[in-house]
Amino acid sequence: YRPSGSSPKNPLLRKGDPAWGGNYPLLVWYLYQFYGDRELLASHYDAMCRCVAAHTEIAEEHLVTHGHYGDHMLPGTGPGDKEFVSSETPPELLWSGYYYRGAAILAQAARVLGKEEDAASYALLAGQIRDAINRRWFDPAGGRYASGSQTANAFALALGIVPHGHADAVLADLVDAVERRHGGRLHTGNTGTTCLIDVLPNHGHGALLHRIAAQTEYPGWGYMVLQGATTIWESWSLESGVGAEDSMIMWGAIDELFWGVLLGIRGPDYYGPRSLPPGFAQVEIRPQVLGDLTAAAGALRTVHGRVAVEWRREPDQFVLTVSLPPGTRGNVSVPTLGHAVFRIEEHGSLVWQQDGAGATPGPWGVTGIAGAEAAVAAVAFEVGSGDYRFVLRDDTDQSGA
Repeated sequence: YRPSGSSPKNPLLRKGDPAWGGNYPLLVWYLYQFYGDRELLASHYDAMCRCVAAHTEIAEEHLVTHGHYGDHMLPGTGPGDKEFVSSETPPELLWSGYYYRGAAILAQAARVLGKEEDAASYALLAGQIRDAINRRWFDPAGGRYASGSQTANAFALALGIVPHGHADAVLADLVDAVERRHGGRLHTGNTGTTCLIDVLPNHGHGALLHRIAAQTEYPGWGYMVLQGATTIWESWSLESGVGAEDSMIMWGAIDELFWGVLLGIRGPDYYGPRSLPPGFAQVEIRPQVLGDLTAAAGALRTVHGRVAVEWRREPDQFVLTVSLPPGTRGNVSVPTLGHAVFRIEEHGSLVWQQDGAGATPGPWGVTGIAGAEAAVAAVAFEVGSGDYRFVLRDDTDQSGA
């Protein structure tokens, strides 16, 4: 793909890509949140500033129009058919989005490092880039970005740049693109796939992501497995080009479905504005019970120790076991799975009861639980470090309902 427009003044910038190289600030900020290492942030701060400055140098009215790649490896109609760079999603939208995210991250990083003037300056720049992106590519009447490709809509939602009051429309167009226009399959390259994995479960469509991941038709991870793959390929099919590697991390972001969605251990956003308390000092566990799955178990190693989650869905109850390491606190959501009348016990002690008259929250002197409240299709418990075993039981018979 040849850069559009005239070449940038700095010849070094002709060899880079605003999206691929623009991941640098995103990666540093992600690692800071994951490990809580302030020195990591401080040591990379000046270099991140130079990265955003390079984008500023080639930007025109806050939009980046020079680069080499866009949404890479877009799958086609069948094995062996692909676009090296998607013609459906303007590369300039992605380049400008990375420019925006880099500036927004620097505003956040500057606040952590006590650089208040820098924080204000980068926040202003990020707002200007966001507004320029929306003026250029957002269609408020159609509720979509650019052509309405899966990548264009998912990218904007992941960045959190959709104008207030329009996110539901953009999400609906994205879901329609997956379900109706592409038969429940992804139609995204390397950028769009990562965004799709972030956006769908965070906006109430975890079941759709599970369907995408589990289906065995081209393209997708299930298709690779059906073809005998034991590693994740570079392309959605090895037939798609000479030199396609049979082991590459590019589609490896699907691991988020397992530990971040099914287990519900919420990690940092990669593209989005939500900030995680550094180092998992405050752990949010929000498991999603999807499809025909009846159980899930796993753990995540953090700087504080091992965060472990296991759940089982049984005919008459749902069991959620959680372990939080010392030095942490947590917010643990127990899914209610459509039950209207139920009780929740923790190691045999009643901590929540829901009947026709409403909810009776605990806890009733249960060690480690500081409070509880109703959430969307769940009950959320504030807990300290330790081991918990929550059991949700249907209480319909006992209530006489």
